[in-house]
Parts: sequence; C-alpha cells; structure tokens
Amino acid sequence: MHILTANSQGRRAGLIGPDVGPNIARLHPRPDEVPVASSVPLIDIRNLTVSFGGARILRGIDLAVDAGESIGVIGGSGSGKSITWLAAMGLLPKTAQIGGSVLLRGSEILGASRSTLERLRGGTVGIVFQDAAAALNPVRSVGWQIAEVLRLHRGMTGQPAQEEAKRLLDQVGIPEARRRLSSYPFELSGGQNQRVMIAMALAARPAILIADEPTTGLDVTIQAQILDLLRALRRDMGMALVMISHDLGVVADVCERTYVMDAGVVVEEISIRDLHRSAKHSYTKRLVAAAPAWNTGRNPADHAPSPDRVSVKATVENAA
Repeated sequence: MHILTANSQGRRAGLIGPDVGPNIARLHPRPDEVPVASSVPLIDIRNLTVSFGGARILRGIDLAVDAGESIGVIGGSGSGKSITWLAAMGLLPKTAQIGGSVLLRGSEILGASRSTLERLRGGTVGIVFQDAAAALNPVRSVGWQIAEVLRLHRGMTGQPAQEEAKRLLDQVGIPEARRRLSSYPFELSGGQNQRVMIAMALAARPAILIADEPTTGLDVTIQAQILDLLRALRRDMGMALVMISHDLGVVADVCERTYVMDAGVVVEEISIRDLHRSAKHSYTKRLVAAAPAWNTGRNPADHAPSPDRVSVKATVENAA
C-alpha cells in the first residue's frame, strides 16, 4: 500500500511499505495498453482512504469492476460514493490525503502523473458528472466540446470530428443533431445537457463509464429515458458501467450488483437479485424499506445476472 497527498498535480508525496520503491510507476505498462484478462478486474480499488485536514472521509474502500459489468454504488448523502471515484480518478483537490491502491487493468494509477490521468480520464474511463449544466462549458457550443474530446483522445479534427460529434448526438437521442452542434448548454433542456455529457463521455470509446447521479434534477419521464439510454449503450458497446446513486430504484434498474456505502465504508456487496430479500446489513435493509420505487411493480431481477452468478460476496454488519 502507498500513501500520497494530492499535491504536485497528483504525483506521489511519499511511499511506505517494503515492496514499494521510488520507481513503482515504471514497474507496470500503461493501463490503456494492457489487454484485459478474465481474471483481472477492469478496475480494482483496494483499501482506499481519503482524509481532509485529519478528518477521515473514506475508511478503507474495497471494490472491483469487471470488464462489461454493471455495478451500483448506493448510499445516503455524505456516505462517500462520489469521493471514492473522484479519488480513484485523481480529481480531488490538493488538500486531500489519499491512501490505498487503484488498479486499472492491473496497473497502479493512484498517484500517477497528471498526463497519465488526463489520458485515462475521458479515454479509457468516461465520466458523466452529477450536474450536466454546471459541468459543461457555458461559452462553448456543445459541438466544440465534443470535438475537443475527439481531438484529445482520438486525434480527430475538422470535418471528420464534426461528423463524429453529430453521430454521437444521434446515438444519445438528441433530435436535429447537426443543428444542435452549434447550440450552447443554456439553449438545451436538462435532459438534453445530460445526453450531451453522455456523448462526450462516449467520444473516446471508453472501457468503463462512471455515471455520478446522472438523473438528478430530471423529471421522472426523462430519468427513465436516460436510464434506458445507458442500458442500451452498455449493451451495444460492451463497456462496463458504474452507477453512483442514492436512488435504489435507479441502481436496480441498470445494475447487476451493488456496493452499499455508509459513513465512508462499504457495508455490503450484494447482487441486485438478492437485494430485496437477502440483504444482511441493517443499513441496506433500511435503504430497501425506504425505497418507494421498489413497489412500482418492476422486477429488479429483470436486469440481474443468471442465478449461477448470484451471491452475496461481503457484508460487514458492524462496519459503520
């Protein structure tokens, strides 16, 4: 395990442990150059800790995502859901003290250089942020913003980039896609901005998409459309999906299994099929009991894996 702070643009501030040396970053090939082996998770987070000014926010997070898999991360506000992935992707401020390990295709990325992380973010890893209107640049057209991703991660410029940007807007269901390329975020609805964010995240053909509360602030009809879109994109592109949400119904709709977080700890990992009837941790049981969406008549097992893949992998009844 290594301990680092987020200063110096994400470079290591210090390393501890007999198996860790100053040249650890050279021991592994680039994460986006390593073929995915069936026995190696796409992302493997081990004992991840985050502190700010001595206050511990995450207390040893362990979770993994396999290639093509769809997982949820659920919990209440302040449970550490978003912080986990911001830390893993090197997006926390310099004041954060981060420890543990984040392996992408078997290669360590926690504490990697800024250039490495910038290549991975938006490339191998696509991210859809919580508030699309705030995440998009208000003074650039949506076509320009999508084209920027294409230029940075696929080397596309000019007319080919514009055509690909138009194709991406078509793919995420925005009508009159060519005309919308010249639109600005303030000219679009909340649902359309969210679709633009998804198009940007898909532009570099990522192996995994991290969606952080992608339906927040949208009405229920648009929420359903966004979830249907994410499910279809994952199926068609074969990418992994991480759905971060406080809404158990949202996670049940698109995920195969979920991690339940409370107070900076993963208290339970469980399949969606077993979530309603076999939850072990008291906090998970309270989440299930408090979820009105669970009683809408839609069976969460409709999108769950086959029975031979179902198991409760870990519960920590007294973790929180």
